[in-house]
Amino acid sequence: VIFWFCLFMWCMSCLRVATDDPQAAEGAIPMRAAGPVCVQAGRGDPLPELEGADGVTILLVRHGQSANRSRGGGPPSPDPDLSAQGTAQAQTLGATLHSQLAGRPVFCVVSPMRRAMFTALPAVERLEIPRERFVCHGGLYEYGCCGKDEPRSLSTDIAKEFPVSTQGFNDDGTWNYVGNNEKETEEECRARGVRFTAWFAKSLMPEVAAAGPRPVVMVVCHQTFGDLVARILVERSSQEWGYGRIKYRLANCGIIPFVVRPSGAITPM
Repeated sequence: VIFWFCLFMWCMSCLRVATDDPQAAEGAIPMRAAGPVCVQAGRGDPLPELEGADGVTILLVRHGQSANRSRGGGPPSPDPDLSAQGTAQAQTLGATLHSQLAGRPVFCVVSPMRRAMFTALPAVERLEIPRERFVCHGGLYEYGCCGKDEPRSLSTDIAKEFPVSTQGFNDDGTWNYVGNNEKETEEECRARGVRFTAWFAKSLMPEVAAAGPRPVVMVVCHQTFGDLVARILVERSSQEWGYGRIKYRLANCGIIPFVVRPSGAITPM
């Protein structure tokens, strides 16, 4: 009897904590300390049932395996393609997304880095996402992969090679690095994360919400910068983010799904 009474009191205390939490009042989902579960879509695992008849779903997607992982010696490329394994992961990802998202309005925002572009392509082709909804954003590249002397690919060259529209590049068409260091610092990356999420919320999301019932946005990027984007969108802060301190952990071609609540809060599903 004492055991069941104690168990009852413990459950009631947990309920009070959840009820008293201001985030719970907004419909936020408490997250485990280890972070949300990554769906291994690159190996064919299905997404959970996507919530809400009219709500917006955001899919945070990491690129497939980089060709640098299978280069067999020599210096790594600063902007590699996918490896053979990464290409297979991307094809499986595309098939998985097509099986679950066909018929829904789908947008894709992708990093300007080649491994992310080639990861997104199979899904974009299968879902027949038009160019105006396939957006390469110049500020979505991985942390530390650009600096004042490393402009990387130009928006015009990207648009010639891939069926994308371009947003968020610098005026001269270079990636959205803002600073004066040879390699991007953590402070500069946080500022870039704020710029990207501001564009995402103010420019992209109204268009997504007006596209029809149950729209989906795929954000195809990288582990470290994707973790920063998720923290800003969900927690509305970048202060706990730092290189190597990953909360939203993604496998290659893995997905973490998020839902936009009626209150405007964004939470993992």
